[in-house]
Amino acid sequence: MSAICPHAAQRYEVLRCLLDSIAYVERRASQAWAVTLFGNRFRLNVGIVEAFTCGVVESDEPVGGRYLRSVRVLTLGKLPSEVLKASQKQSSHVDVRAISYKPISGPQHAVFLSFEQAGELGQWYERLRPAHQRYLEAALQTSTGRVRHGTIHRRSHSEGLVEYARAFCGRTNGGVAQTPSNEGDPDIVEFFEGHPIATQTTRYERSDGARRTCLAQHGYACQACGFSFGVTYGTVASHYIQVHHLNPLSAMGSAGASDPINDMVPLCANCHAVAHFRNPPYTVEDIRNFISKEHKL
Repeated sequence: MSAICPHAAQRYEVLRCLLDSIAYVERRASQAWAVTLFGNRFRLNVGIVEAFTCGVVESDEPVGGRYLRSVRVLTLGKLPSEVLKASQKQSSHVDVRAISYKPISGPQHAVFLSFEQAGELGQWYERLRPAHQRYLEAALQTSTGRVRHGTIHRRSHSEGLVEYARAFCGRTNGGVAQTPSNEGDPDIVEFFEGHPIATQTTRYERSDGARRTCLAQHGYACQACGFSFGVTYGTVASHYIQVHHLNPLSAMGSAGASDPINDMVPLCANCHAVAHFRNPPYTVEDIRNFISKEHKL
């Protein structure tokens, strides 16, 4: 983020715009968006299409240097007249280009907003907000008119970037977000934690009896790496290990019987986390191969 937005005030504006777009989508479908982080840019995808991109591009006509930093806000329908007028001025920080994503019907535009000068980006984004939200609404619709409940881009989602954005923009004074004052040193960032956040999620019921049967059969050592909490920490942790479902409960669709001996295995917290780095999960054999390969290097 320091490379994309070197100054704190610029970074604040960019991330506030990103979070505003995410908040709008989350009100309709909490899992239908994802933010992907690349080397010199990040992109918000909604459904199967791009919605908001921020990055650094090489400029033919540099503004303040060889590289131009801008956001690309995608819109649907009529644009404000002041945006269109600004895009016609050669010295403007606004550039409007027609685009056409097939899943979305109607006149679409990608509006490039340079944020070389702090303070302008937020103002232009506010003008574009209605047209941008129309685009987000369309991106959330399937071809049959239903609301999307997921996105193929979730596999590359950068939760860390979103957490960073919320922390960076979370400085408040009486409930009003304030622009960071550390513009002189872009690498200094304060993180504020502890604010209560209400969330709604779906958890899948687990059987204590199935867990006990699994551990009675397989023991308390990790089946992937062999780690034992009891051996390492003593009796205080001798009966602790996580139990991994080889076939995720979320994939069952509805409640069903499980085989705790053949469908469940004990895994330490690290190996369990690695197993769920993808969906469907990595197998125990996959994780063993990861460990074996790294030890050979």
